[in-house]
Amino acid sequence: MDSIEKSNLIVLIFLNALSIALSLFAIIIYIMAKHLRVYAFKLVFWMNLADLFRSTSQLIPKIYDINFSFCEILGVIHVSSSCLTLFWSFVIAVTIYQVLVKKIFDVDKYYNYWLGFGLSICGILGLVPIFYNSYGNILKDCTLKNNPVGLITKFVEFYIPAFIIIIFNTVIFYKVYKALNKENDILGSEDEINAKRLFYYPVILIITIIPSMIDRAAAFSNFESQNLDFLTNTTWTIQGVLNPLCYSLTKPVKKYILSGCKKKRSISSEGSELNKASILLD
Repeated sequence: MDSIEKSNLIVLIFLNALSIALSLFAIIIYIMAKHLRVYAFKLVFWMNLADLFRSTSQLIPKIYDINFSFCEILGVIHVSSSCLTLFWSFVIAVTIYQVLVKKIFDVDKYYNYWLGFGLSICGILGLVPIFYNSYGNILKDCTLKNNPVGLITKFVEFYIPAFIIIIFNTVIFYKVYKALNKENDILGSEDEINAKRLFYYPVILIITIIPSMIDRAAAFSNFESQNLDFLTNTTWTIQGVLNPLCYSLTKPVKKYILSGCKKKRSISSEGSELNKASILLD
């Protein structure tokens, strides 16, 4: 491994570790703050959970030498969680459209259907490649192989659906933009405000997945580039950083975090005053 490969590996290890930390932080906040468990944030919770599993499956083979069986398990987790990240981005875009354009506010009634469908389909898509031995350790990443079968599987299971979802999201953004302009960007209900907070997640998908799609298309022509591979892996990993970061920076979550910090400082201050009082009494 040359110096450039080592540097690239260190960057990817750092980004995956950061993604794990931020995803865990977002998940813990969601679990602790019961009043924040609105429908919009339920969708984000599942996306953060998928990012956590995906980043973990990417980090382990970069740090440890693992056998084929374990790599195959990580491959299933990687593909399934990547599929779920894509799926929840689609669901979020649909929710934005339903609430902001169609004014359908009882969208939470679809939650169990989305959840059951997403977990089932992505679980199956992750398991199918096992039957034709399509997982392998590719540049310290347990994923689908770059042989013809592996590349076809990647496109059928991921990149073609991703391309369709990107077009769908773009159309939705245009319709939402028109709807908001028509209403002078005035959002009346809490559902509309929550839906607007979801706007960034499909945008993140579009930005971070395009280099990967270009890289896989180039692989069909036997074109290889170390820089393109690094760009692909970096942008795909950055998605796992940006998703939980967007959640943590939303106004309700920031307010919850700041209130917790103030409460902690208040308790710390009270404890300090008690200590001073006890010293004076002594």
